[in-house]
This record gives sequence, C-alpha cells and structure tokens, in this order.
Amino acid sequence: GARVSDAIMPFPVPPTYQLSEEIAMLSKEYEIATGVNSVVNNLEISKVEVLLVKAKDMNFEKNSAHVPKDSEKILQEIKDYVESNDLVMTIVGYADSFGRPSYNERLSLKRAENIGEKLVALGMSPDRIQDTLGRGEKNPLMSNDTPEGRFENRRVEFRLVKKGIEL
Repeated sequence: GARVSDAIMPFPVPPTYQLSEEIAMLSKEYEIATGVNSVVNNLEISKVEVLLVKAKDMNFEKNSAHVPKDSEKILQEIKDYVESNDLVMTIVGYADSFGRPSYNERLSLKRAENIGEKLVALGMSPDRIQDTLGRGEKNPLMSNDTPEGRFENRRVEFRLVKKGIEL
C-alpha cells in the first residue's frame, strides 16, 4: 500500500499505465526536490523528495532475471517521465525468500541491471541511472508463504530524484 513520509512517497501505478498522469498529479502536490533548508542546533537540514515507483506488471518469474514480457510500455513511460522532468534514478531489484540469501542478492541485482539495460535500449541516457542495487529478499511487500506473495516480492523499484542530487 501507499505510505507517505517526509522523504519517500511510494504510490501504486495503475494497471492501465496512466503513469504520466499519476506522477504529474503527485508532482504538483509535492515538489520533487523542495530545496527547503533549515538550521537546527548548528545542523543544516535539507529536505529532498524521492519518488518511489513500484510498477505493476513488472514482476519476475521464479529464478529469472529476464525482463518481464509486456513491460516495454511501462518502461517507456518511466523513461519519458524521467527525461521530461530531468530526473535520475536508482533501480532496486528484489527477490522472494526462496533460495540462499547470497543467490537472491545476485539475482535481484541482475534484475535491476537488466531493467536498466532495457531503459537504455529504449533510448534513455545511461547517465540517468545513478545506481543499480540488489536487495535480495529484504523489504518484502507480501508474505513469502504463498505463491502470490512470492510473485509480488520478485520486483524492481525506481527511486527518482532531480538530476544533480545524490543520495
């Protein structure tokens, strides 16, 4: 589900691929990088907004890092949004909890790398990908006790920030 905090704004992407409208609406409500600075007890505190995108229909098959079929349309929309808003991204891959943790970390990293390669193949500049990470079985969205839960956990997420901001 969607949780909103000061630093991260996750939101579901509708299955009808209305990504651009959905993000545009959120972007109007929240500036992506607010640039709000304050000083508290000699500490400078800056607020940076990170958009966390979990795309529906972008889940991976068991033991597979192959980019899911039918994902090109959603990847094209993510690419277009990133370019039109001058953003950069970190792509984070995940796995279910079956298998050894070391295997799942490598598999989840390969998933993130393959999605990055697909975005570049669609014409996105490679310098828009700040990092690709594999988190293995960490941060499950659902229980790994059911096939449906494991399927939801085999995913990638996109962390988007304004170009020039490093996290």
